[in-house]
Formats: sequence, structure tokens, C-alpha cells
Amino acid sequence: MQLEEVFHIASDYARGKIDRVTVEDGKKRPLTIVERQHWARIAAYTVQIINNIAKEIDERQINLDLDKLEAMLNKKAAAGP
Repeated sequence: MQLEEVFHIASDYARGKIDRVTVEDGKKRPLTIVERQHWARIAAYTVQIINNIAKEIDERQINLDLDKLEAMLNKKAAAGP
């Protein structure tokens, strides 16, 4: 998945463009405020990474940032949208 795609998905969740998620039983439920806040943090952090890559090429820092973003996404995936 590309960083731009991560940003767009996260911002869609955060802004409520995607306002319902499918749960295990196949039914849809609305996103909670806490979930939307989490997606907003992911979107903001993704933009920071994109800006850091654009302005300075510090491969070590980029790798650390991408690892942190991946951990945030994995934590969210484990908990559900």
C-alpha cells in the first residue's frame, strides 16, 4: 500500500466519509469518535512522513517512521476499523 493511499483511507475514516464498518457478524455499525480520532492521527502521521521524505532523505529516520506507521495500522487492524 502506498503512503498516499494510506492517507486517503485514514482521512476518509476520520472525516466520516466512511461512517460505518462491517463487524464480525456481517452487520454494519457506525464508527465511534475514538475510532475517528485514531484514524485522524494515522492520517496526520502519514502526512508527516510524506513531508519528511520530500524535504530530507534520512533513510534511517524514514524507516523508523514507516515502522511506527505500520505498527499503528496493525494495531488498528487487530482491533477492527
